[in-house]
Amino acid sequence: MTRLELAIAWRYLRSRRGSKLLSLISVIAILGVTVAVSALIVIIGVMNGLQNDLREKILIGSPDIQSLADLANSFEVVKSMQLAPISRDAVLRLVGATLAPVVPLALTMMSLEELLKKLLGILF
Repeated sequence: MTRLELAIAWRYLRSRRGSKLLSLISVIAILGVTVAVSALIVIIGVMNGLQNDLREKILIGSPDIQSLADLANSFEVVKSMQLAPISRDAVLRLVGATLAPVVPLALTMMSLEELLKKLLGILF
């Protein structure tokens, strides 16, 4: 790094009050970026290792002929698949969990009877 780069970096890192210490916000930001980049480097290394390991196991352990022998089972799996991966019960639970925090707010704006009439009008 040249002196110019260091001078610019030092100017924006130190406190504005004239003290020679780094400002607290700058230190926190630098530490946050350092931790995030370190975590990404570790994760990329682990994923590359796992990817190579899985490729070796899959390509060596299961030849192409074995996958052709299991073709009949694949058709049975496709036949048993649902059109939508979510059941009606799961959708109703999701809607209930989404609307639960809204109910107290709605009750402050209208009475319980009005709210029930509007909900039943929407549903039926």
